[in-house]
Amino acid sequence: GLTDNYLRVFARGTLHEDVSISVAVIEQTRGVDADGHQVVLTTGRSAATTIPVLGHLGITPRFLVCSNGAITLHRDPAEPSGYRRERVEAFDPACVLRTLRAHLEDARFAVEDEHGGYRHTDPFPDATIGLDSEHVRFDDLLDRPATRVVVMSPDKEIWSKAVSLTLLEIARKQRRLFRSICFSSADTPLQVLHEPERRAQTKS
Repeated sequence: GLTDNYLRVFARGTLHEDVSISVAVIEQTRGVDADGHQVVLTTGRSAATTIPVLGHLGITPRFLVCSNGAITLHRDPAEPSGYRRERVEAFDPACVLRTLRAHLEDARFAVEDEHGGYRHTDPFPDATIGLDSEHVRFDDLLDRPATRVVVMSPDKEIWSKAVSLTLLEIARKQRRLFRSICFSSADTPLQVLHEPERRAQTKS
């Protein structure tokens, strides 16, 4: 959206599977950039798979927000890629991974580290995790800080519910408020996962 002279381009449905971009998106983005607005590319993709998108768009924005907000890149001509890491947010992925695996035994898991490298349990598309990746055992994903956890499952409905259940369980452990509404079709009633306020009170 365009606000205060900034255009946020969310690179998910904007990109095709082969990382190509429609002519309409390219023309509109270049036009806004040429008019002097600040374009910020925001995406769940890693930094390594985000920077090549700029070549398709034909722009060099000041900032890029990657890995679902965990990594912010700042334009820097002195860097080989043209961008440096301005801010990195990392966390301990062990609890999330163990809880997800309890609901998704057949899923593929990957974690991105603070430097943009990936470790994964099974093959992932290069467009998802980039080329800097290592195949490891599941337990080897648990012992280092991560900026992003990636999960791929054949059944998207089961995947989405597993993510909701995982977040609910973590909210209970951390005594946080949480609500998720799950649905799959018009014939399926809405399912509400809710962590009540009385149980989510902060420890004294």
